[in-house]
Amino acid sequence: MYPRHYGSFQLVSFGARWLTTQLTREFDQHGVSTDKLYEALEKQSYRPDLILDGMRKFDDPETRDPELRNHTGYHKQIMKGIALSHEFVDFVQEHKRHILEPALLSGYYAATRYVTTKRIFIWCRSGRHRSVALTVLLKDCLEKDGLFVEVFNMKRSWMRL
Repeated sequence: MYPRHYGSFQLVSFGARWLTTQLTREFDQHGVSTDKLYEALEKQSYRPDLILDGMRKFDDPETRDPELRNHTGYHKQIMKGIALSHEFVDFVQEHKRHILEPALLSGYYAATRYVTTKRIFIWCRSGRHRSVALTVLLKDCLEKDGLFVEVFNMKRSWMRL
C-alpha cells in the first residue's frame, strides 16, 4: 500500500529543450540532467515537487508516424500508443510511490501537514507528444484511486504547430 497524500495533484507537461536557450543547446548535444531541469524551472518561478522523465522509455510518436507531428499528446493515436506499451505500466508502477508519498523534499508540505497541492512535472524533448499523453493517462490512473488531479501543459513548443 502507498502512503497517503492528502492534497491534490497538478501534472504539468513540458519540453526540456524549450526551457532556456542554454538547455536547448545542452539537450541537442548530449541530453540534460534532472538537476538542471529543476534549476531552470525554478528560475522561471515554477516549483516542481517531482520531475519525471517521459522521454527515454517511450518512442517518439512522430517517428512512428510523421503525420502525428502536427498533433499533441491529446490525439487518440498518440495516447493509445503510449497506454498500450509495456513501458507505460512500468512507468506508472515505478513512479506512483514517489507521486503519492508525502513530499519530504518540501518544507512547505511539513508546514501544511501534507494537505496541499503536489506539482509533478513530466518532460520529454519538445513537450508536445509523450509528456502531454503521459499527464492525461497518469491523471486517469490517479483519479481511479480517488485523487483530485489537474493537468497543465507548458505550450511553448505548441506554437510551432
